Amino acid sequence: MQKIGIITTSHAVNYGAVLQAYALRESIRKLGVQNVEIINYCGNLQVAGRMLYRKGSSIKNILYNILIALNFKYRSNRKKTIEYFDLFKKEKLNMEGKLLKCGKDIIENVNYDKLICGSDQIWNLNLFDDEVYFLFFDNVLDNIDCYAYSVSIAENLNKEQIKKIKERTKHFKYISVREQEFSKWLSAITDKEIFETVDPVFLLEKSEWDKIVSKVENVECQKAKYVFVFMISHDNADQKIVNRLCGNYVGRIVVLNLHPYDYLKGDQILSSVSPEQFIWLIKNAEFIVTDSFHATAFSIIYNKEFYNIKRKNRNVRIENLSRVFKIENRFVGDYEWMERREIDYSDINQRISLQRERSISYLKVIVEDSL
Repeated sequence: MQKIGIITTSHAVNYGAVLQAYALRESIRKLGVQNVEIINYCGNLQVAGRMLYRKGSSIKNILYNILIALNFKYRSNRKKTIEYFDLFKKEKLNMEGKLLKCGKDIIENVNYDKLICGSDQIWNLNLFDDEVYFLFFDNVLDNIDCYAYSVSIAENLNKEQIKKIKERTKHFKYISVREQEFSKWLSAITDKEIFETVDPVFLLEKSEWDKIVSKVENVECQKAKYVFVFMISHDNADQKIVNRLCGNYVGRIVVLNLHPYDYLKGDQILSSVSPEQFIWLIKNAEFIVTDSFHATAFSIIYNKEFYNIKRKNRNVRIENLSRVFKIENRFVGDYEWMERREIDYSDINQRISLQRERSISYLKVIVEDSL
């Protein structure tokens, strides 16, 4: 019986990171491999959102750390949020035991027939520059076949970074990426066939996501109609955009704010929710306003009306998602006249099914390879 290990951003305090990890593992299990594990790895605790204070002595970091030190409420909420994620890791990802922190840890603890680099932005060298996310260990693990599923690069890279990508991907048997624009580029620099697959959250059907939110409790807005607002980044224009979209809305504005300051106003400000509650908030909202890729992904899965706030450098992944599913541009900005627009999901749902089938077929190739 083969044993498969997945390396991805499973230790991150990030909703999309842990939910895509869950979806990938469950999808491989559905293909008949019960012995599949997510490797408990994190090379950079700060990037993973596990460090309360920022490293470095820049004025910006010093001011940020002072703000955190003076904000007891934020520190308390952050601690609670991390507890939610640790519980999700334990109960849903079945991840316990020692946290591996470097390539040496991986080499000493690896006992798999196959290794898969999971999705999310693990190959974005502007965010992570970590050889472990490429399973690149100086030929130490040559006896283990390596694969990549729907990895994301997400940003343009410089010449030195491109050189690193080329070197670190030589040993992969099969590679698939999430963004269409990077598949041809990666194929050109690696001389490999690069497949295009969807983010793992689309591998599971809505009914399967319903199972993990069915027992969600203690979400304060459970009995009220609401619009759900969730931002990864922030901008001074965001409040104006939310106000314009919600101008004639009869219901509550529920904001999930993970920032150390309340920059958006709403009828209800949530500061700490679990990954399961995050999905619940999207599932039960009347519409969603966000700049988050995975909040957008779950909005599509649940056939929700949604709006994406434009960011200077963070639109690529959502733009690609819109192209894959042929959704009209849902971006809104402070300089645009806007009104609420419903989405016809009849064709979109067919496209989701087709993309799911294609992506599962790619996973099946990995599972059945060299058997």
